[in-house]
Amino acid sequence: MWWQRKLKSERYLSATFDWIYAEAGRILEKHRPCGVFEGGRCHFRCNCCVPCQYLSPTGCTVVSLSCKLWLCHRAEKEFPECYQDLSSLREIAMQNNLLNDVPETKEDALKRILGTKPASRKLA
Repeated sequence: MWWQRKLKSERYLSATFDWIYAEAGRILEKHRPCGVFEGGRCHFRCNCCVPCQYLSPTGCTVVSLSCKLWLCHRAEKEFPECYQDLSSLREIAMQNNLLNDVPETKEDALKRILGTKPASRKLA
């Protein structure tokens, strides 16, 4: 039945999202390309995440693949292995339509993919 395919699809997408997010977390923890956030900025002092409604002084406050899989140009150059590893995960996320060009929560990503309308959110 159609609803069984949709449920399976939703479960698959949710599990894939969680796996990518966890793997990205391990990669970032290993390489630490952003260092320690102070005042909402990384050690490169870039404004990568500004302005974003999900940004706190300690980093991102939501589970967002867009944030987790993104590195600024300086971090890409200084941490090429980290960039490559994240790029591989970014490819998987894009193949499953899990990656958006703006920060979005897991819930909003699944709603976008499955065709239900997410709550409207502004970046700043």
